[in-house]
Amino acid sequence: MSDEMIRKMLEAEKTIKAHGDVLRRTIEQTAPLTLAMDRVGISAELARHVDEFKRHEELMRAALGPLDDLKRMAVMESPLSAALLRESLTTDLVDRFRLPTAIEVEPLLREFAVIGNDTFARFSSSQEELQRAIEAMRTPWLDAQDAIRSIGGFAELQGIGTDLRCHSAFDPGFTDNLRATLGDWRAVVTLPPNLFDDIEARTTFYRDQGLDPYLTAFPAAAFRQGLSIAGLSEAPPPLATSYFTEADEQETDEEVGFQRTNSAHDRLLRFETQIRRFIDERMKAAFGEHWIKHRVPGEMRKSWQDKRQKAQDNGGKNWSLIAYADFTDYETIITRNDNWSAVFKSVFDRPELVRESFQRLYPIRLCTMHARIITQDDELYLHVETMRLLKAIGVTN
Repeated sequence: MSDEMIRKMLEAEKTIKAHGDVLRRTIEQTAPLTLAMDRVGISAELARHVDEFKRHEELMRAALGPLDDLKRMAVMESPLSAALLRESLTTDLVDRFRLPTAIEVEPLLREFAVIGNDTFARFSSSQEELQRAIEAMRTPWLDAQDAIRSIGGFAELQGIGTDLRCHSAFDPGFTDNLRATLGDWRAVVTLPPNLFDDIEARTTFYRDQGLDPYLTAFPAAAFRQGLSIAGLSEAPPPLATSYFTEADEQETDEEVGFQRTNSAHDRLLRFETQIRRFIDERMKAAFGEHWIKHRVPGEMRKSWQDKRQKAQDNGGKNWSLIAYADFTDYETIITRNDNWSAVFKSVFDRPELVRESFQRLYPIRLCTMHARIITQDDELYLHVETMRLLKAIGVTN
């Protein structure tokens, strides 16, 4: 992580604290003057502090995971990075989270059942299953300042895991639930140019798409444990070696120093080899060994051939041609009209479902390609959508 990025996250921490203090003082000062707020202009000032506070808190929530990675690293990228991290105020944010006591759980769940009843109505998990999941947590996760919404995010996380186990990958009800929590990604998405180097821009982009921020609003250790309890952090799929090239492993443009980024890169690499294998085997079965010549757009096919030739010129092995496909090529091949009707409709049901899944993965794919920071939002999209697609193609159950 660059010193500039660390500076930005630490500045956000300080801004949270500053605006939080101002916000509290402003609320105290304006409480007796509620009816006169508009006339004296205090309401606009209060709104400004609220908006600024929320914006910076969102950034710090997204940065909790990366900062945790940094602090656990034995060697920092530079002495400046280490010095900056020593100034970190993240503990102020993390200290908001706690483990609820055994006697608190049932009253909290009863309160949540009244307010968040639609969560149980939408997902297959029950209140009893949610209680067991909460009791299995061993690291602080409940936001003391917003307990019910914290439980809501945890409940939705567990609900996604339950539905992924209990339903087909593209079950209509499950798909609708994912759109309500992960956002609706069916339309063609234009990625902001600063998405990969600016965590704040990425966080805002995900919120604008419709991601529920409470799904990932946990300290890093609690988020990882919550994913595990939900069954969303299973081991990555095996590597389909015939559809793997040396370039896959060496494509990052700088040394990767974060366990989170390394793990995401490995999971996506393995996922891609399985997608390549699935496409190749299905298309060969339908159209024969030379399907690429007739069922892949000309420019795409030429790009694969050029990459294979370059690899061979540099002493690389002669891998299957589809092993040189780009991430965006899979959805194009699958949803192409003739391929879709003849091969893939029976697997994925509707082309917009496939497009939506790959679009949710595309920002993470680009971030891992260039060794950028991976946030907990990224991790959630990564685990849910790779597991969902792998289930659809029969790699996992």
